[in-house]
Amino acid sequence: MNVLIDFVTSRWNKVAVLIFVMSVSGCGGSGSTGNTASPANQRDAAYQDAFRVDSTEDEVDAVPGDLLCESEMGRCTLRAAVMEANASGVNAAGDRHTIIVPQGVYMLNIPNALGTSDLGLDAVLSRQIIESDATGSLRLSVPMNIYGAGARKTVINAQQLDRVFELGIGADSTLRDMTITGGAGNSMGGGIYAQAHLKVLRVLITDNSAMGGGGIFVNPLGSLELNDSTVSHNIASGQAGGIRIDTRGTITNSTISHNEALGTAAPVAGGTGVPFFFAQGGGVDIRGLNVIIRNSTIAFNRAADGGGGIHFDSAYFDALPDPITGAVAVPLFDLILENTIVANNSSDVPSADCLTTLGLSRILSQGNNLDSDDSCGLNQSSDLPGVNPMLAELEDYGGDTDTHALLPSSAARNAGNLTTCTMADQRGVARGENGKCDIGAFEADF
Repeated sequence: MNVLIDFVTSRWNKVAVLIFVMSVSGCGGSGSTGNTASPANQRDAAYQDAFRVDSTEDEVDAVPGDLLCESEMGRCTLRAAVMEANASGVNAAGDRHTIIVPQGVYMLNIPNALGTSDLGLDAVLSRQIIESDATGSLRLSVPMNIYGAGARKTVINAQQLDRVFELGIGADSTLRDMTITGGAGNSMGGGIYAQAHLKVLRVLITDNSAMGGGGIFVNPLGSLELNDSTVSHNIASGQAGGIRIDTRGTITNSTISHNEALGTAAPVAGGTGVPFFFAQGGGVDIRGLNVIIRNSTIAFNRAADGGGGIHFDSAYFDALPDPITGAVAVPLFDLILENTIVANNSSDVPSADCLTTLGLSRILSQGNNLDSDDSCGLNQSSDLPGVNPMLAELEDYGGDTDTHALLPSSAARNAGNLTTCTMADQRGVARGENGKCDIGAFEADF
């Protein structure tokens, strides 16, 4: 393989090699043939020290810290693997733990013993995020990798008992090839709450709920890298139906669709209220510094108070670079859009696709973007403001996650910048085979 890669020199031949490797490794979704082994099983040989989950039961680890993933029943469950990774910190080789989760539906059924539904806001925000990894959500307190067998094969469902994943301070982790669903965050983050660097690859995050960040909430101590993933049908009773980013993040080759920010969050009993009472940021709600969205599709999200697709406000001061010496030194907060569709989002006020609510926040187009209501400030000659992209329904068009196909009449077809487009779309389909590329997460046949 090394000889082959060294031999291939042209960009699009490299894409062909990429697609070939993806199909062999099982990452090509429904398009791969001739290999019945799951992606998780194929990775086993490459991870000699990985914890290999062998049961869909939700059982705790019997002896955390002994480098064995084993419940009292002798099973390596997903929760037991996370608990052992937390307790031991690193594997026998001194590397971060990898947990391999095969095909199956993993129902979390141990209620959170330290729930926050009866706490005031100050207590909720200041509480130690990592409470007990033996109950409720899967709490990651150290860096680790958790790999499923594919978003259509490995499903982790919290059954509305708690959110699905929590990342503690410094627990920089990767989640890939799975579906995250059924999460219910009492405050922030229904599917995932992160105060560390979170990398998400080929994941479906759907049908989760919280006061803020129905799908994902990344607080000022964390950052987000979302690739080749779909965030859909999540709900926030306040802001950020799909994703909330409080610092830095990149969203690449991803679809954010049918999420909703309701703006109906009521004050927490005994507290001072919640910071999510505006219905803004149905798809993505950003408080970050230098967030980049490229080759993605943000569509059919809703927020009654504006920014159904994207809401962008100022960053928290603890997310700013040091030193900040005064108001004059506070930088502008930039959201960069590139080859991206933000369209068909809805709101009860103007600015349904994009809304910025502070003068320091600005959306910068790098060109070849499309919005449907001219609210995203698209000002480059290659942009398409106020244009209906003619998207098909969110469905399985191949690949690991659902996408919005481009209908034949879509203006987004062949309207991307070939030099800045990703080499393959969200499904792994090569771009640019006709010398052009499409705007958004989906590359249509030419």
